Amino acid sequence: MIGLVVFGLLWVDLVLDGPITRVDRWTADLVSPVTASPATTVAQWLSRAGAWEVSGALALGVAVALTLVRRSIEPVAVISGGLVLLAVLGFGTKTLIGRTGPVDPHADLGWGGAFPSGHSAAALVIACLLAILLTESGHPRNVGLAWITSTLWWLLIGWSRVQINVHWVGDVLSGWALGAVVVGIVCTTRRLVRKRVSRRGNTDR
Repeated sequence: MIGLVVFGLLWVDLVLDGPITRVDRWTADLVSPVTASPATTVAQWLSRAGAWEVSGALALGVAVALTLVRRSIEPVAVISGGLVLLAVLGFGTKTLIGRTGPVDPHADLGWGGAFPSGHSAAALVIACLLAILLTESGHPRNVGLAWITSTLWWLLIGWSRVQINVHWVGDVLSGWALGAVVVGIVCTTRRLVRKRVSRRGNTDR
């Protein structure tokens, strides 16, 4: 719900104040990218690692491994469902809004337009869903470490997209918000399916 509200507010801000929103103007001086710097080099590598085809393939690989170990299709269903839902919502909003990036309108923007950031959305969805799957019934210390790592990953991917100057800060924030919406939908659906399966199992007894 929070993600949906944040995404909606950023979208309204873009419609009313676009193409450069208040959020982008407020943060422009704080996040001005430095070309040919070590930070930019790191950001470029992070951005490549966060690309849909790279991070998505890795996430599906982990999901397949978990499916084989647990003998349950659920991990693959969770990851693939999240990726498909994100692709539909992300491509739809990018096409509908059609916002260009701060420098090059033909830069690597994932699925098309700059708003929302596809890299940022995918990073949050993949990191959070993997953290959920990997920490079920785990030790509290491992759970905390997994969520810290997950959070650092999607924060770094978002930073990298601004640092290499292909996204505004508002694009990244909206990407995270959209990602949070997708995670919420997937987790809610998973919980409902589990309840239904549990009820059916009790009925069969």
